Amino acid sequence: PTSRKTAQKGRRAGAPSPEAVLVASKRIALRPRARRLLEYLETHPNRYVSGDELLNALWPGVAVTPHVVASLVSVIRAALRDAKSPCRIETKYGQGYRLTVPALDASTTPDPKGDARTALDRAAPTSPPMIGRDRELETLLDTWQAARAGPARVALLRGEPGVGKSTLMRTFAARASRDPSWVVLNGRCETTIGTREPFQPLLDMLRTLEERLGTGELAAILRRCAPTVLLQLPHLCSADEVRDLDHALAGSESRRIRDEWLRAWTELATQLPLLLIVEDLHAADPSTLDFVHTVATKRIDAPILLVATHRKLEAAALVPEIQELRRCVDANELDIGIDLEPWTAAEISAYLGLRFATDFGGRFVSELDDQTRGNPLLVAGVLDVMVREHTLHQEDGAWHCRALPELALSAMAKEIRQLLAHQLALLEDADRKLLEAAAVLGNSFFAADVAAVAGVPEPVASERLDD
Repeated sequence: PTSRKTAQKGRRAGAPSPEAVLVASKRIALRPRARRLLEYLETHPNRYVSGDELLNALWPGVAVTPHVVASLVSVIRAALRDAKSPCRIETKYGQGYRLTVPALDASTTPDPKGDARTALDRAAPTSPPMIGRDRELETLLDTWQAARAGPARVALLRGEPGVGKSTLMRTFAARASRDPSWVVLNGRCETTIGTREPFQPLLDMLRTLEERLGTGELAAILRRCAPTVLLQLPHLCSADEVRDLDHALAGSESRRIRDEWLRAWTELATQLPLLLIVEDLHAADPSTLDFVHTVATKRIDAPILLVATHRKLEAAALVPEIQELRRCVDANELDIGIDLEPWTAAEISAYLGLRFATDFGGRFVSELDDQTRGNPLLVAGVLDVMVREHTLHQEDGAWHCRALPELALSAMAKEIRQLLAHQLALLEDADRKLLEAAAVLGNSFFAADVAAVAGVPEPVASERLDD
């Protein structure tokens, strides 16, 4: 089959690829089965299509399991993101998949939710640069170099939302990418509606690696040492092979699937050392979390560094397994755990100097530190509001301050509250009631407790909260 690179080259030359589908004015390059699935969803837009309907429509009379559909949907999602398509595929537990296709061009058409989205755009902070993370970066680079000789190592990076985990990862990945002897692969755990796809970030990594190794070579490696992984990437093999694998591997235990993932990465690392970056582990599916834990506890003799990031609060309250993983990492001298702390006042001052080339004085820095608690994303957001509201303004080439950051933070919070109020107004009464019950319980809660507070059956509360 035509590779993604070939399809992209064809589009650049102006000739439509035989494996590209036009969706919402964007050409999406896909292999035949994924393309047929996307085309089917496109002919049934804005409604949920069940897995059974897709199986009957695309593989009539062929024994194909639902996880093949889930894998193809993951491929399509990645292709939509690569093409910067406005379309999205949503998953809803018990109902299936829905392709959301914008009906009109938002750049030229009034948006009925314009006020709320304008507020969101205004409130969105500028992504701050990496400041004050030299020690953490050097620790990661040292661990990365040590992993070259094996065995595999794990690094866990945790911190509150907005503290700069993704910024540090981008910088680290860019530094590591300078060494052509390493393969740097990135996968993000995404919070989706309904059931999360097993091994989703690892599958995304393999799709990226496919472009480097080629479809045939990657398929041969997986066919030899990890057939259950190959089955999760059905576009790598023929329909007959998918059917045969599905029959032969039916009922495979989760332990076998996990162990074959380990063998797959071990085999791939014999060709080139691997840096695997898994972002937002707090949103990981259980299979991915189990894989990372196994890498940390079952020492693999291969040049692999696996770096995973996660939020501190979510890990403590919602994913106790990550706490156990962190304990394992801290107890192993080969692995490292890094806590990313908020900016100090000196680092906030450095950011101000970098952005404005102006000394606003110690009181301004102290107030900004107090209001944001040093969170880099909040620091940038407050300054964005101040610039927009002209409390920070440029005159004769210099920046001047008319007010302290407290007012800007209040203005940003007001806009966010307006946006949230608008989004809450769009919910059904039953869903608002569940959210109110959850708010009473705090940052973490069980569906059973929400059901008790809201006065609804637990299965109903569980399903609505998932949605």
